[in-house]
Amino acid sequence: MKWLFFLVLLLNHQVFAKNISYIILDPEHLLTAEHRGEINNFFSHIDTDIQYFFYLFENINEQKLTEKGQSLVSKKSNSIVILFSIENAKSSVLLTEDLKNKVSHFKLQKLQELVIHPHLRQENLSFAIIDTTKNFIELLKDDQYFPEQLTNQFLSQEWFFYNDGGYIPALGIIFWIYYLFFLLGLPYLRYRHYLKRAEKLEKLYPQYLRKNDPYLKLDYFNNIGLKEHEKKWGVIYDIFRTIFFMINPGIFIYIIGSIQIIIYVTLPIAVFVGFYLIKRMKNKANRYNSIGLYKEFLKTHSLE
Repeated sequence: MKWLFFLVLLLNHQVFAKNISYIILDPEHLLTAEHRGEINNFFSHIDTDIQYFFYLFENINEQKLTEKGQSLVSKKSNSIVILFSIENAKSSVLLTEDLKNKVSHFKLQKLQELVIHPHLRQENLSFAIIDTTKNFIELLKDDQYFPEQLTNQFLSQEWFFYNDGGYIPALGIIFWIYYLFFLLGLPYLRYRHYLKRAEKLEKLYPQYLRKNDPYLKLDYFNNIGLKEHEKKWGVIYDIFRTIFFMINPGIFIYIIGSIQIIIYVTLPIAVFVGFYLIKRMKNKANRYNSIGLYKEFLKTHSLE
């Protein structure tokens, strides 16, 4: 019965293959004799134990394309099933279970977007088949391989946006930038907020002078409470301290933020801490609401 199935396949779908490494199903006769010659010539010079199945359609929607691909790939092993819809330049690329771990989903998407679809838009069917196969041969051979035409767009995006192991650098960078806002941006905003409130206090109560307010001077980098020998470092101390905090705990925030599985824990914590720090900043600024509150603040705080 097996030989009968392949015979029907050959007669009805114009399957042609010089070796068992590839089968092309072209029920709508989209490939020309020239295309066939180019493809046969290419496959006659490669040595691979992977089977490539190409299914060509004039026009089929993306959902049906995927459904047909899934029905084909589910019955095979050590195979790659690639379906082309020429008119709307769509494709579906599916790997059998034994090959799925060898090529990431991200790489498959980029291969479609940047290699297959441009060929389909130009109706270069033979190039679409040949270039796709070339890239798959290299990808299966070396998981660090990137097609030459994709290097500029592909390499940085692969690292930045996607990782099959659940480690997403983009998330870590977002968390790190969020942390930098509270490390660098919030002190400045806090200083400007305190300064604005102090200006109003100075206008209402002439006995208060901003230039004599030691807390206002120190609040930019939150140096209140530093010992005398630490104050001697001044701006240099602040710069080195800021750089240190950018790295540590910055690096740990980046690493933890990159782990996709714990984002549901880290994100609420990060939002809560952000709101807490902003609320704390506003509460501490209340000392400038009146001269009485400022005097109360001085009684409970000391630079010593």
